[in-house]
Amino acid sequence: MFIILEILLLAVFVFAEEEDNSLSPGNVKKVLCEEDYAEISELAMECFETVDHSFYQDTKDCFSDVEGETTEDLKNYYCSHEVEQLEREEECATKWLEENDRGEDIMKMKKEIALCVIDKMNSEEKRK
Repeated sequence: MFIILEILLLAVFVFAEEEDNSLSPGNVKKVLCEEDYAEISELAMECFETVDHSFYQDTKDCFSDVEGETTEDLKNYYCSHEVEQLEREEECATKWLEENDRGEDIMKMKKEIALCVIDKMNSEEKRK
């Protein structure tokens, strides 16, 4: 099962390199919030803690009602909002970052998280 999930995440990473919508708010929400992806969600939240996500502070005005800054707060936020709202908010944040010469920050963070999750899955697979 882990190999299939790893291939899925690797595919997401490769597609992200091509700048399609693989790491869109809708897909991120799916991984974070659907029960089928609970293991990946847990790993993703662990990995989120290891990457630079300080830019979210600078773009906080784009996100309507984020409460707190923990990984659990962010997961709850994604899971409790409609994809359309998440897309608008991420678009706002991306625009702000681009205007401030930090346009790659969100995609870079998502890619780092995807690679971290793959590494963690490989580590868990080796322990079995």
